[in-house]
Amino acid sequence: MNNNLLYTIYTNFFKIEENKIKNPVDITKYSKHLIGIYDNSVNIWYNSWCLHNIPNTEINLAKGLLKHLIDDENYFSNRKKNINDVFIRTFICNSKIYITEKKTQLDLIIAIFLFYTKIYNYEVKKINNLFYYYALKNDNIL
Repeated sequence: MNNNLLYTIYTNFFKIEENKIKNPVDITKYSKHLIGIYDNSVNIWYNSWCLHNIPNTEINLAKGLLKHLIDDENYFSNRKKNINDVFIRTFICNSKIYITEKKTQLDLIIAIFLFYTKIYNYEVKKINNLFYYYALKNDNIL
């Protein structure tokens, strides 16, 4: 990965967004994995792995990504550190993030998660002031 990692991640995200518009998916064919919850009333993002009232089956993917980023010392210690590494780890490894630029920061969090998990669909459900972000994984694809 190079210094343009965040650019690559964000570009991939916009391709996913464009594809969602052109080719809507049947979400019943996917398993849902909670990425996180955004609380619009306080502008806080909660990564799903820190939520205690969510079934493990819904947050295993997020826990796996967190574990990968924490445990993968080869990736992070054998490279010259750059701002991309710090930025990515910050978004995934912090349990709560104060959102100051709602659209940009939320898009980037989702983009990072989708990029590292190689999932290309997601959905958002709104309940009151809470926005639940789910990765949609096709379990028939390896």
